[in-house]
Amino acid sequence: MLISAKSKLGPRAFLYSGESTNRYFDKNELGFLKKYDEIEKTTEEFFTHTLSAGCCTVGEKLRIVGINQKSDFLIKPWLEEREIKFLTKSQVLIGADVAIPLGSKMGLLGAPFTLVGSLYRTGTGMDRTIFMDIEIARKLAKKKMQKSIFMGKEPEDLVTALFLKLKPGSDVQSVTNRINNEQDIVIATSKAETLSMLEKSLNGWYLVLIFLVIVVVANSILSLFGRFNFMMKERKKEIGYLRSLGMSKGKVFLSLLYEIIIIAIAGGVCGSLIVFGTINLVLEVISVQFLTPKTTVDLFSIFVILFAGPLLAFLIGLFSGIFPILKSATMEPREAMAKGGK
Repeated sequence: MLISAKSKLGPRAFLYSGESTNRYFDKNELGFLKKYDEIEKTTEEFFTHTLSAGCCTVGEKLRIVGINQKSDFLIKPWLEEREIKFLTKSQVLIGADVAIPLGSKMGLLGAPFTLVGSLYRTGTGMDRTIFMDIEIARKLAKKKMQKSIFMGKEPEDLVTALFLKLKPGSDVQSVTNRINNEQDIVIATSKAETLSMLEKSLNGWYLVLIFLVIVVVANSILSLFGRFNFMMKERKKEIGYLRSLGMSKGKVFLSLLYEIIIIAIAGGVCGSLIVFGTINLVLEVISVQFLTPKTTVDLFSIFVILFAGPLLAFLIGLFSGIFPILKSATMEPREAMAKGGK
């Protein structure tokens, strides 16, 4: 993938953030690509606007991207699968995260369009994009955007991104490095390079996350231990009465243990419900802030959220409360009543 060297968005942000960029480069300046025998195909894309609430009938922040249907090899396989030969001047496609019913009529930058299809989820900025024919996108941009953005050139000669498909067996990283080293018009990046950068970033955050989980669990154990220990001290007189009435140490122990388990599981259930209600928002924030592919919550993840929380709370509660309970339940009635609170 080639993007303008003057773009404020890096390759990773370009792919995953869903943000738009109005930094173009002249496709006529890419003649140097002809000497790369490894290149099998190229296709261009032209970004126009980022839509926000109130600008049109679409009420969320979305990219509008024009695709060259004659050379495209990214969207075309999907079109062929849906038996759509060609997007007309008034037809658009949407990404998987754009919540608009198929067949809907919409106004984009003052022009009417019909939605004819929705793409598969990719985890990239494509999921929050509206696609149309590149010539229509350029005409709308010429009509609606400031001329200074085009650097004194015609939109027909400008592109936002150029995607390269290399021949089988080509050294992708070698081609990428050579393109970057011999010119300063565009920045080249490969899928493997972007994924490698993403993997390194995620590995670092995984370590931070693991550390935070350990800290939270340890803090929870210590906090609950203190709370349960205080609770047992406050109830020593009650425990003494029960023991003096003939209740065995084992029954007192189990009674207190059941109570603590119920408290712990109830807290775990409340926590799981809070996580379940906010997980999609958290994933969206992570995707935007850390430039990672957007993920969705599947059935297995829902199962883990709903059951792992109460289970973890049960284990933490059991580990934190077992010693205070055991200590209180094994006290003699006279000692418990003498040391108990009011």
